[in-house]
Amino acid sequence: MKCRSVVCFSAAVVAAFLAGWICFARSSREVSAKAEGKDQFFALHELESFVGYLREGGQTNTLDRFDQCANSFIASEHIADLGLTLAVLQKLRDGRTNDAVDMLEMQLSSHLTSLASSYRALPESVRQNISLVPVEHARDYRTKFPFHHEYSPDLDQDDAQALKILQQRSLKSVRPTSEYDDFEIADASRFSVGMIAQRRVDCRAFGRNIAVCGELRVPLGTVVQIEATIVSGSSLGKSLQDAYLLKVNKVASNSLSHPPTCEFRTHSWGEVKLARDWFSLYELKKGRKAESIDSSQMPELERDYVGQTYRLLVYEEGEFSGLPPDLPTNYPPWQDGPFRFQTHLVVLRIVEGLGHLEASHVASAAQ
Repeated sequence: MKCRSVVCFSAAVVAAFLAGWICFARSSREVSAKAEGKDQFFALHELESFVGYLREGGQTNTLDRFDQCANSFIASEHIADLGLTLAVLQKLRDGRTNDAVDMLEMQLSSHLTSLASSYRALPESVRQNISLVPVEHARDYRTKFPFHHEYSPDLDQDDAQALKILQQRSLKSVRPTSEYDDFEIADASRFSVGMIAQRRVDCRAFGRNIAVCGELRVPLGTVVQIEATIVSGSSLGKSLQDAYLLKVNKVASNSLSHPPTCEFRTHSWGEVKLARDWFSLYELKKGRKAESIDSSQMPELERDYVGQTYRLLVYEEGEFSGLPPDLPTNYPPWQDGPFRFQTHLVVLRIVEGLGHLEASHVASAAQ
């Protein structure tokens, strides 16, 4: 049964590959002499070799898992393609031709950058079997019909970098091979190796086909009820010394085995009586703003606040902030952490106060 499922998967791959190749062949010009001798079915041959290796080793469980993973991947690809195709067709039917063209242009960019990323990860022995004629056609098309990403100019640079894989083979005889040898030195100096290796995601996909989950393990922007305890940030680092955070013990009805400690905010127009720093706690307790606060005042102020547990209605939001790694050498740095993505909770309402934890629990919650 397992071998048969792998055979079925291989047949599906062949069918999908042939369909795509036939469509491309009908719409493109004659394959140039550069493509002669290239293995048009290199991916299928790699797959056959891998499956044969697993079968000969009697690794039937691995074959079964591979079959499931591969079919899941193919299904997700078809779902994405189906959604795009329907969207383009609908726009064409509605007479919104420019919108349809823009969607196809962005899809072309996605294919180019994804192909380039995968191509760079392949060993040279496999690269030599791949025809890059379709990439040449894409380059010629973009030369004739330039396209610029209106909302993400950085993607224009990604397209240009992707097209540089056409130069890669000729560069082999000029300089040594490296994982990022298709980036010019002037360009590479602007990025760290980690940044180049990262997968690029169009921010416009957030909230549509990409859901970003935060510390609460639900998509950002999801309003949910939590159970959380106020903890002092004094034990969490110097930058949080005068802050208060929420130790989240439950999300909805689910208890968390590793409760996250989250920074939080409240809306200025709301009536949520929670303080997230010394000054707001002073104002909450005293009814007036403090001009200055000494740490010696805090034990009294924090009594009946730190350690309190609440049921809260919240959502989580996030942002990128910090010091970029490639600041100009002559630009004065400011006091901040490294550039990173961080989230925080926004408290909409106190649903219920659940009382004060024992001192031992408070201490462990702050750790």
